[in-house]
Amino acid sequence: MNTVSDIQCEAATCRPESGDDCAAHGICALRAFARTDPSVFDRISKQRRLFRRGEILFHAGQPFSYVCAIRSGSVKSYLCSEDGEAQVTGFWFAGELLDLNGIHHDSRACVVEALETTSICELPTDFLQQLFADVPAARLEMLRNMSAQVHGAEELIRVIETKRTDQRLAVFILEMARRATLRGLSDSEVRLTMSHTDLASFLGMARETLSRALSRFDTDGLVRGRGEVILIRDSEALRELARG
Repeated sequence: MNTVSDIQCEAATCRPESGDDCAAHGICALRAFARTDPSVFDRISKQRRLFRRGEILFHAGQPFSYVCAIRSGSVKSYLCSEDGEAQVTGFWFAGELLDLNGIHHDSRACVVEALETTSICELPTDFLQQLFADVPAARLEMLRNMSAQVHGAEELIRVIETKRTDQRLAVFILEMARRATLRGLSDSEVRLTMSHTDLASFLGMARETLSRALSRFDTDGLVRGRGEVILIRDSEALRELARG
């Protein structure tokens, strides 16, 4: 039987057996933990769900009963005003966790909608409590993930509130590139699965303003492309613009 030390070591290096990107790989330590409690592996393996584009993963106010890890695809989060207007609050991709701020209120903090075909893994909170008690390495990995996401969200909010339009877009593109590298992808190619309307809502600008800014970036040689795929041509110029 594996010792606690063995489980901790394997938890830190665990990778999904299918090889695809998954936020759960550093948290659930499925293969290691399953050796001491096979039922845990069975419960988690049955909690994978698939959503098509436009389908709602969950609504604001629903009970927080599981942590949601994106295995593949992407989603957006948003809040609806009393008059029904949606304000986009974030975008999330493979290898990331959703709606962590809902843990504090014990209920979902926002609506989350799939931007494309998206696979998620639901990690029930009761399972996580058991896991964290038995595998401290998993608890540390969860805290690191949460800290990184909170830091990124705070930085984007600060930029949106204080920067000019072009600066907001530059910071967003660089942030998307950084998050892509964390998923093992190229830092010179940014895939925008969200619509220009959603991105403009998130960045606090009109859709037409966003389109003009993307056109300027293309014309000035900072990026190439204005649609779903943005190729970064001059990352240093983008960083200089972002710094203002």
